[in-house]
Amino acid sequence: MSGHSFRTAVGRLVALGTVLTFFTFQYIASQTRTSFGFYEAFFQFSSCIIVFNFLLIITRWTEYEPVPGIKDNHRLPTINVIIPAYNESEFVRNSISSVVSSDYPKEKIHIIVVDDGSSDDTWSHIQHAAQEALRSKPLLRCTTIQHEINRGKRQAMATALTAATNEVIVTLDSDTILEKQALRNLVSPLVLDSDIGGVAGHLSVFNVHSEGWQSFIPRTLDCLFEQNGNIPRAAQSKYGFITILPGAISAVRRQASQPHAQDLVDAKFLGKPLRHGEDVQLTMNLLSDGWRLRYQSNAVVYTVAPETLRKAFLMYVRWERSNYTYWILGLVKLAFTDAKRLVLNRLGLLSLSQSGASLDLEKQHGKRVANTRQPDFAPMLTIICATCATLSCVEAAFSWVWGAFRSPWVTTMNVCCLVVFAT
Repeated sequence: MSGHSFRTAVGRLVALGTVLTFFTFQYIASQTRTSFGFYEAFFQFSSCIIVFNFLLIITRWTEYEPVPGIKDNHRLPTINVIIPAYNESEFVRNSISSVVSSDYPKEKIHIIVVDDGSSDDTWSHIQHAAQEALRSKPLLRCTTIQHEINRGKRQAMATALTAATNEVIVTLDSDTILEKQALRNLVSPLVLDSDIGGVAGHLSVFNVHSEGWQSFIPRTLDCLFEQNGNIPRAAQSKYGFITILPGAISAVRRQASQPHAQDLVDAKFLGKPLRHGEDVQLTMNLLSDGWRLRYQSNAVVYTVAPETLRKAFLMYVRWERSNYTYWILGLVKLAFTDAKRLVLNRLGLLSLSQSGASLDLEKQHGKRVANTRQPDFAPMLTIICATCATLSCVEAAFSWVWGAFRSPWVTTMNVCCLVVFAT
């Protein structure tokens, strides 16, 4: 069975199960409901919107196909692989080695590793890994840069972007490992379509096979990465509006990213410098400039996930804080603009040429100003769903606490299902 046939079969089963479950709960609720006020109406509306959005994502996911990797090495662009590192110790060697071991032409790779003032032996491992890489692959280039003090990942990224000179820039976290064909598959859409400005890779968890209970949280996170990251990005890829190019694995055109390198350092929220979310910001900047973005499921990397609940919680808090910050700073506006363009096009009030689909690729202050993306309502729908889901999650948390006192066995069953699902 091909990958597309498998996704179609799974998608239909998931959609059928979702619809049956939704209507079953609606029927049960209608039989037990004694009143229907604002509270019930809001959650009824929220559940309908969320289910519709989920079915839309599943439908588009079943239609998704990755771009095959280009076989002809002469067509592949020169790339900078930038790896910011902080207190990664010897694991940074694995990231560098995975780049060296890839099947991408070595004469077209320039690795830039930035040690952001690590307080351990990370710098020593970076230097040794760079020397080993140059010794084993003489055609490859490798540059190492060290910050005297820790200045944050944003500054490390800006330093690397400033040093980059090749056509395409690939970002890689210092705790991620590439599959052999990941780089080739990642940059292929950029070669085949000049309107694509960035490509997101496929993120999986490396340490899912840890011994005993240490694998519980990594397995759970691997499921969440797939459900909340890879599958939605596959659905978003159709219209080129991907909401995040993950820093762990993504590729962008240098001409698209260079105008925004300094923005990573200068960005502020409520007057305070931003510390995280550099990948969300760069994604938003590329979307604002009119570039189309794509996801490649065949460009796979493995990242080390937290093995303790505390570290996993802090990671998700950091991610969610970054997401909400950039919603406020402009992602909502971008999604609304796309939805507005779609409505005007459908009403015949705005032609495709007027909406920017066939405009020349003009430049303004070094930035692209034409929008070649086909307008879509899904980004706005996603934001509406996220807002409803946030309010619903607050209600669900209170319900779980209340349910633990009233019906302890229900809460116990929910926890047991989560354990089985993750292990």
